[in-house]
Amino acid sequence: MSKRIASITASVTLSLLASIVALTVTPTAEAQCRPGSWLCAQVQVGVGVGVGGSVYIGPALPPPPPPQVVYIQPQQPQPPVVIYQPQPQPQVVYVQPQPQVVYVQQQHQQVSLQPLPPVQLREPRWGVHGEIGAMVSGNTAMGGGSVAFRMRPSPWFAVDLGIGAYSGIDYEGNDRVEIPLTANALFFVNPQSRLQLYFLAGVGLSYAHASNFAFDSSSFSGDFFGRDFSYAGGQIGIGLEWRLGRHFALNTDLRGFIRTRTDDDSRPEFVDAETGATTDTSGGVYWTGGATIYW
Repeated sequence: MSKRIASITASVTLSLLASIVALTVTPTAEAQCRPGSWLCAQVQVGVGVGVGGSVYIGPALPPPPPPQVVYIQPQQPQPPVVIYQPQPQPQVVYVQPQPQVVYVQQQHQQVSLQPLPPVQLREPRWGVHGEIGAMVSGNTAMGGGSVAFRMRPSPWFAVDLGIGAYSGIDYEGNDRVEIPLTANALFFVNPQSRLQLYFLAGVGLSYAHASNFAFDSSSFSGDFFGRDFSYAGGQIGIGLEWRLGRHFALNTDLRGFIRTRTDDDSRPEFVDAETGATTDTSGGVYWTGGATIYW
């Protein structure tokens, strides 16, 4: 322990001595050098005391660098980096349909059409016909009516069998009652129509009674005249039938007739007072109108 103290004391003493010598020698040396001499510029004497009592003599050491001041800034906590990824929005896509052009190729088909048989309702084949008639010409004015049983086997054709009764004033001015029996054939031109045109032709027989009473005022007496006639003849005509339904129709026609006597009376029926000509043939025209019920 004493040896160490002695060594430290010697080292301190030597250091002090070296410092004194340095202070003395350095200005002298600088004074001995000429200005601009290279020797003086390069020679520097430094005295130092080493650690552990050693003394360093040599060029002057550079001054130690200034201490570096380092500021340590505490790290601030960095905000967390949040990456926000937006949710994908659903995309609405409007698809506009494109017009499509469709080419249709027609198939040619051969179709054989067979005409269907016409549906025909059964036409009524039987009927009862009734009519009234009138004949007016000159001094003749007769009227009456008749009924007939009608057979219509075809829409185009019918037959009437009838009987009638007429009365009035005849050609000679006598009162006359007449009962005709007729058979007429009717030919329908357009049976498919509601208003049908027809022609008729027929034959007939007729019975007539003519009477007259001549009163003589001078003698207060009278002369009664009475005669019976029978005839045979024919008639033709044209008419219209209006079908109001399948079972009912109205009709009207215009007929002309001609006939002759068939009885045994030899006296003539017509005598021309001026010429004295006689005849048993007569004719005329009369109109009829009536209705028919079919079944």
